[in-house]
This record gives sequence, C-alpha cells and structure tokens, in this order.
Amino acid sequence: GCHFLSRFPSLDKGTLAAFLERVDESYVPTNPYHSQIHGADMCNSFTFLAGRSRIWKHSALGDTSRISCLIAALGHDMGHFGKTNLFLTATRHHLAIMYNDRSVLENMHSSSLQRELEVER
Repeated sequence: GCHFLSRFPSLDKGTLAAFLERVDESYVPTNPYHSQIHGADMCNSFTFLAGRSRIWKHSALGDTSRISCLIAALGHDMGHFGKTNLFLTATRHHLAIMYNDRSVLENMHSSSLQRELEVER
C-alpha cells in the first residue's frame, strides 16, 4: 500500500505511515487467508487490473477516488477472524445483531476502516 499511496503528494507521509501501520495491525495474524498479506495482494491486484483496463488513467477518476480505491483494497478484510456471515448470523453473534444480519463482516470491515481513517483527523 505504501508503494502505491506514497505517490500522491497530497498525502502526508507520516500520517500515511501511521495509518498503514494501524491497518496492518488490524488484520488477525492467526487467520491463514484474510491476513494483511491478503489485503496487500488485493491492493496490488486491483491496481494491476485498473491499470490494464485503463480506468486508472481515465480523466473522470481523480486522485481522491484513486486514493479511496487503494485504501478500500488494503482494508477490505480488516479484523476478519475466520468466520462466515452465515455462521455469525446462525449463532446470533454480537456483530450479526449489530448489523441486522446483513453483510455482517462487510459492515464490520467497513466500520473498522472508517474508524482508522478518522484517527488522524
């Protein structure tokens, strides 16, 4: 993520480094698939596909949108602890209750990423 995001001069390097470290630490190290490596791989894959499709250089896509896409890719599975939405809903997990059984993990990941983005405001 740092490789791609550090190219944007509007991002303060110290703030960016602190944010990326928090994102990295938010991934559960014992999760064999949804790890920080998966987040970095997703960011890399997204960048490759966006570049190949030429959407990345499209005039309608500004730096704010590019930065948002990269951050979303990096943090899309933050805090994933290895259970599925179906499991969380069936067991009445507190996250399923919080998010009304709708896209439980996706809402949790999104909320976690938003909280990290707000730390440096």
